[in-house]
Amino acid sequence: MEGKMSQSANSIKQGRAELIALLRALCHWQGQHDLVIATDSAFAMQSINEHLQNPEAHKYNKHKNLFQAIIKQLLTRAQRQQHTSIVKVKSHIQIRGNEIADALAVEATKEWDVDMSGEYTEPFGDMVWVTKPVYDANGEVNGTPYLSNLGPALKTAIHRNKHLGQSNQDTIYFRAWRDTAQHMFADISNGYWEEEGKVPDAMLRNTNKAKTGQLWHKGKAYLWKMPYMRGGPVATDNLCPLCSQPDSGSHILGGCAHPEMKKMVIYRHDEAHKIIINAINKGRKGSCLIIADVGTAATLGNLGVHHKRIPKWVLPNNMLALHTAYPNELRTKLRPDIMMVELQEHERLIYQRAASSTTHSVLPSSIIDPRLGSGRQRKIWIVEGGYCADTRYAENNMKSW
Repeated sequence: MEGKMSQSANSIKQGRAELIALLRALCHWQGQHDLVIATDSAFAMQSINEHLQNPEAHKYNKHKNLFQAIIKQLLTRAQRQQHTSIVKVKSHIQIRGNEIADALAVEATKEWDVDMSGEYTEPFGDMVWVTKPVYDANGEVNGTPYLSNLGPALKTAIHRNKHLGQSNQDTIYFRAWRDTAQHMFADISNGYWEEEGKVPDAMLRNTNKAKTGQLWHKGKAYLWKMPYMRGGPVATDNLCPLCSQPDSGSHILGGCAHPEMKKMVIYRHDEAHKIIINAINKGRKGSCLIIADVGTAATLGNLGVHHKRIPKWVLPNNMLALHTAYPNELRTKLRPDIMMVELQEHERLIYQRAASSTTHSVLPSSIIDPRLGSGRQRKIWIVEGGYCADTRYAENNMKSW
């Protein structure tokens, strides 16, 4: 403990010595030319920079007076149009001038210190800064210290019911997001922010604009009497320029009837479900029989999907009895995006053998062993995905049932 305390005290003493040396150089140099100060103290350079950027962070620092005196000298020189540079040199590599300066800095701590009396004024005295009241056990205010920064400290200081500030809370979007937030999976819904480098900045911006009703479309241009295209005429209607239907944010994302836009919507739908299938394969349901109607047979086979259509043996007997004349028509109509069917161990082996003996990318039901058996009770999970506005998930969920 004694050794650690001694080492810590020496570090503090050395840091103060380096700050005093910098201040002494600034006070000593009274010339009219630019000044370059070389130092091996990363601590001094970093601390001065932090004090310039965030002065309140050092309000309770033991070297506060030194920082303020150095800043005062730097500001005075700047007001005189005199440039000051502080540059870093390597330490302990026998640079003669640097070694002499280190020795003199230690001596300076014994003979010379900073006189803060007299006409000195706080360099940042005219700055407005945020404070936070501190309360004692009786609920009385016991001081109002300054916040150390305007980032995390400010977020902690502000009461949660004030986080929205003066924003308008009587809007459709505010009410919709307020009602939706309590049902959201926050980590999943905001996961795209964590994909650093994978999601382009333009896509992030457009996603947030779409979620808050700020995505630009012809309906807004018509409402606000503005040009729809930059440099173009003022919009005279709210119709989509591609399909001539009323334009809106949801129309852009999933409602436009133009063939190219429909292709984009289908592609987005398929790619999203492929991501879901990959997640299923890596999870506890990865041993299930997977049926999916997204993408082509070739791409689905690479994802571990067994069928594009529901095999006959999966359907209940009573349902098949009602469609004896056209059994394949029933299977064509039943096309869930993703279906997971729980298999017993011997059934998994049947599928493994079938997969190894065929060149098909997904398995046609005709080659599956009949021992799988129709009508057996088994667990089935269905995943249905589709575009909907984030705040209308409940309405779309009801439609899916």
